[in-house]
Amino acid sequence: MIVIQIPGEPVGKGRPRLGKGHVHTPDKTRLWEEMAAWEARRQYQGEPLEGPIDLDVQATFAVPRSWPLWKQKQAEEDMVVHIVRPDASNVLKAVEDALQGIVFSDDSQLAMVSIDKWYGSEPKVTVEVRPLKTLHSKSKRSELRDLQC
Repeated sequence: MIVIQIPGEPVGKGRPRLGKGHVHTPDKTRLWEEMAAWEARRQYQGEPLEGPIDLDVQATFAVPRSWPLWKQKQAEEDMVVHIVRPDASNVLKAVEDALQGIVFSDDSQLAMVSIDKWYGSEPKVTVEVRPLKTLHSKSKRSELRDLQC
């Protein structure tokens, strides 16, 4: 299993913008993806994985200081889920794009994905990447996880 820790507030993949006749990724997304890719290169020096992959992402967001102290304490103890923007799917896409070509060759390899969004005392994204053995017949997710390398 490969574990990559990306410090800082998670960022969701922004919608492409049209400007000066071409489409570009919003600066906030581009900067976060560049920083995440740099962290991935620093923490993983191997070749990009080939074959099917299981990707688990934990996005931890800063606890809002405007919340009452009792709610801040609950959030710092991992008892409050994050249910506001950015959407989980957009955070996941930003992670996929940042790690593509570094940890795995192409995001089409992602056979199993999961993402959790929580509040916590340290904003960050934790990514766990596991290669999966190829199966010749359909199986349930739990059976696939049992066959991880």
